[in-house]
Amino acid sequence: MLIQGLGLIVLALILCQILAWVMRQRMEVRAVDQIAQGEIAYLRRLTEEAEVRTQTRIRQTDLAWSGWRKFRVLTIMDESDSVKSFYLTPHDKKPLPPFLPGQHVAVKVMPKGRPDPIVRCYSLSCAPNAQFYRISVRREGPRPEAPDRPPGLMSDFLHTSLQEGDFIDLKSPSGTFTLDLSLHTPIVLIGGGIGITPVFSMLDAIVTQKSNREVWFFAGMRNQHDHPMRMQLQAYADRCEHLRLMVCYSDPSPECQQDKDYHHQGFVSVDLLRRCLPSNNYDFYFCGPPGMMEALNRDLGAWGVPANRLHYEAFGPATVGSKVGSPTGSELADVFTIKFLRSDKTVEWTSTKGSLLDLADQHGVRIESGCRSGNCGTCVTAIRHGEIDYPVPPSDMPDEGTCLVCTAVPRSDLELDA
Repeated sequence: MLIQGLGLIVLALILCQILAWVMRQRMEVRAVDQIAQGEIAYLRRLTEEAEVRTQTRIRQTDLAWSGWRKFRVLTIMDESDSVKSFYLTPHDKKPLPPFLPGQHVAVKVMPKGRPDPIVRCYSLSCAPNAQFYRISVRREGPRPEAPDRPPGLMSDFLHTSLQEGDFIDLKSPSGTFTLDLSLHTPIVLIGGGIGITPVFSMLDAIVTQKSNREVWFFAGMRNQHDHPMRMQLQAYADRCEHLRLMVCYSDPSPECQQDKDYHHQGFVSVDLLRRCLPSNNYDFYFCGPPGMMEALNRDLGAWGVPANRLHYEAFGPATVGSKVGSPTGSELADVFTIKFLRSDKTVEWTSTKGSLLDLADQHGVRIESGCRSGNCGTCVTAIRHGEIDYPVPPSDMPDEGTCLVCTAVPRSDLELDA
């Protein structure tokens, strides 16, 4: 009996070991299956994201136009005391290409009494859609340091002369300061003053897409009178759990209430970002006046944010440091000879002369231009001989053998078809 009992115990132990081994095998198979399913889901998501990007590029290419296209002003809306939004639809009623959030358009108008058109670039300030484009323009009045200086030509015309039903000319959307809507990584959007327009387009696109992407939005304004898209921003913040809105007023008016009309007094700074954000593990998109841009770019880098996670655009001639690999003024020769062939003028360029367009202006060489920041493409000029470079590359590089003289500087003696 004892021997039989021991045999049963040994048999039971063996069966237990076999059962344990079978269970381990099943668990390992299940774990492998879960890993495989996770990898399949990840690859499927990457494929879907790539397909979205591909289809968007195809539609952009198919529907894009070359040169100028006539648009009708559908609606004009006041955004703040100094900013108006203009809703624009194509006069030919053909479909619009799906621009990327953050892109801009070049705008051309021909005011009465002027011999030449005015060209400027404005960011599109809405989510991509097939019906209309929207630009939001701040009227540039005389500056405090030059009260007798006339207001900005284009912004003054748009605010005081352009009416609903009028026509203006646009170039197809362009620009590389864009948000990839196929991704879902957390982001921080920062807009200072009228620089809010491209980052608001990014937010508007995320909300329209009904994405759950984590977004922090920092708006830096003087006060509520100078705050475009104020009501839209608050409405989005009220209904989107994944959005955190932080409004900063540098000079709040007496009727402003903190924590109701705005959240922080002062300017948007990295010190503020460090107090608000749980970490620096975000992609940062920012646009605004030169001082804010320089400080954010410098201080975010000092905080440990990698350069490839800093995305920015400065308006007008403002720049944000030099791009890697681009020559600085100290790396350029002191003097180059520039020949403007059609104008039959030969002049000298030095680093104090600025861009090639600045040099042309100084010597009476007429070259049509618009934005003067490498965005609109109006000043593209053929290079007959020599080499140029861009201390800050333009948003869209021109064709080989040409240059955008508004931002280009010479690397050698030059002959230009101007």
